[in-house]
Amino acid sequence: MGGVFEGSPCSIGQNSENKELAWEYLKFTGSEFYQKYLWDEYMAAPVLKSATEWESIKAVPQMDVILKAMGRLWGPRYPYRSAQPKSILATNVELVLLGQATAEEALNNAQKRSRKLD
Repeated sequence: MGGVFEGSPCSIGQNSENKELAWEYLKFTGSEFYQKYLWDEYMAAPVLKSATEWESIKAVPQMDVILKAMGRLWGPRYPYRSAQPKSILATNVELVLLGQATAEEALNNAQKRSRKLD
């Protein structure tokens, strides 16, 4: 069946001039306060395990399945929508994370492979 990468990874650049500030931002965006705000205001799925205990999450039956799926790096492919470009990008993100390609090489490769789908 295969899978596609699910997520929006964030990182702090090695040459960042504001590493401490960037780290504070990442901590804030992952905080329960901010995640609850995003859920309450925009119904953006929270990234915290503790969210499964929120009454507002429990009130939405499918959120249990969604949050469990988010706990995995890979989600299922769905035949009713094209996942090829997303899969191509995921493969290249993996290469960068494994140190087998630079970000520039991976993005160029993903772009080239995606264009072949047209």
